[in-house]
This record gives sequence, C-alpha cells and structure tokens, in this order.
Amino acid sequence: MSKFIVLIFYTALFFGCTDSLALKQKSGQDFILVTKHPLISEKELLLESIIDLLDAGIVNQSSLSHIFSSSWVNNLRSDDPWFKNIKVEIEEYQPLAYWHGNSFLTQSGLIITPTNPSIDLDLITLEGEESYKYNLIDFSRKLQSLLIRINNNLHSLSLKNGYLKAITTEGLVIFFDFKEFRGQLERLEDLIVFELSSGNLENVRRLDFRYKNGVAVHVL
Repeated sequence: MSKFIVLIFYTALFFGCTDSLALKQKSGQDFILVTKHPLISEKELLLESIIDLLDAGIVNQSSLSHIFSSSWVNNLRSDDPWFKNIKVEIEEYQPLAYWHGNSFLTQSGLIITPTNPSIDLDLITLEGEESYKYNLIDFSRKLQSLLIRINNNLHSLSLKNGYLKAITTEGLVIFFDFKEFRGQLERLEDLIVFELSSGNLENVRRLDFRYKNGVAVHVL
C-alpha cells in the first residue's frame, strides 16, 4: 500500500522534460520523488529533510518551517507516514519575471524569494510597488510587442515616482508617464512605423515620451 504526499513548489522551471525518479531508503521505507521538470531546490537535501520529518512522526506547519525557508516548498500534505512506499509528487508554478532582480513573480501573482535560485532564466526584470505588479506585466507585454518590430527585446521595466523606465537588451532606454502610458505607447508605435524605412532608430539610445505633444530623442 502506498502513501501519497503532495508537495507544492513555487519555482522557476525548465520546460519540456521529465525528471527521473529519485529513490532513497531509510527505516525500511522507499521514498520516491516524482517531478515533470527539474527542480531548483536540491533534490537530495529536500528528500533528506522530508524523511527526517516522517521518521520523527510529526508533520505540521511548525516542523515544516525550515523546509519552507530553505527551498521552494509552499505546502506538504500527508496522511500516515508509516507505509512501505512513500511517493512524493512535485507541482510547480511558472515564473513570469524577475521581481527587483532577486525575487520571482509567478503566474499566480505571488512574489517569492527562494534561498537557492541556482538557475538562470531568460526573464524580464520588473521593479515597482507590489500593488502595481499586474500593470507592469501588462505594460511589459504591450511594449515587447512593439520592440520586436525593431529586432529588440525588453530587458527591464521599472515604475518609480509615477514614471516608467524601460531598458531593452540593446541598451535603448525609454521613458513613459504611468498614467499616460497607453497614449504614449501609441506614439512609440507611430515613431517605429515612421522610422523603420529610414533606419534612424539604430542609433537612438534614449526616447522620452513624458512630453505632452512630443518626444525627446537622444542619438549617438
């Protein structure tokens, strides 16, 4: 008879592969770790921590606190730890962006800061007050859809004192007024369409759309 444990992780992912089973034995039990994606948390250390808790016979929020603080585990549910085979299944969430460089914004809208994010993901960086996180995600997607037209990609988007600052992978810096972003984004689109044929945008290093009826352009 097998016991089923569900572990929920908030973690950055590698997609498209299935991680092999990790098997450990202790006190006559088999502990099997099942996951569809490679983990950020150290697999061996995580299993060792779970085994120690089960051997102690006490699994509650207090006893799990050190796992939560040292890995990406958010929850662990268990019935009886004394079955022969114990299956541990990992469920993971998709990260959308780095948050202030050292945290992650997940697809569920949570901001997490794991202690050992030992992977490098190709994600944009968002910065601002947490209450504006959904605005920043929305604005970054709209801005990226325009930047791709000039073979550029958004690297970071920050909000401070009512102003947005976007930096691209090519070093282009763009300023917007947060409250007027949508209208100013349309002006950026008009500029891109107008300048694409001329090739003048290749030498532009900064665009500032915070002016009411114009744009400040800094060229190399």
